[in-house]
Amino acid sequence: MCPDLLNHYTMKEVEKKGYVSIQWLGKSSLREESSLAWVAGEPKYKKVNNPDLSRIVKPFEDSAIHALWLQNYGGAWLVRKAFSYKGENGIGEGIYAFGNVNPKDVCLPNTHCVDHLFGQWYVIKN
Repeated sequence: MCPDLLNHYTMKEVEKKGYVSIQWLGKSSLREESSLAWVAGEPKYKKVNNPDLSRIVKPFEDSAIHALWLQNYGGAWLVRKAFSYKGENGIGEGIYAFGNVNPKDVCLPNTHCVDHLFGQWYVIKN
């Protein structure tokens, strides 16, 4: 499965569950599997007790990817903590964004750089 389809599939599965954010760490020799999820709520997200992410993370379990933080923010899907980078202000968080909303319109604190990758994909350096 190509990365774009894998990510599109993942976002659709998260939406089907009604989640607006998920965090998953796969099982390893050093840790147990961890699954967290949130649904929309006022004034903040509401944490879901014992979320079932099995269908969402199945493609990742079968690959070399063993962690995922996906969040719907301002109409765009953000793949948080996708990479780290070293900038003039130290180590920063790299985010991939996907969606119809230009990430420049998504209020992310400390955004230093937004670059268009292709299609509806952007890279954000926080």
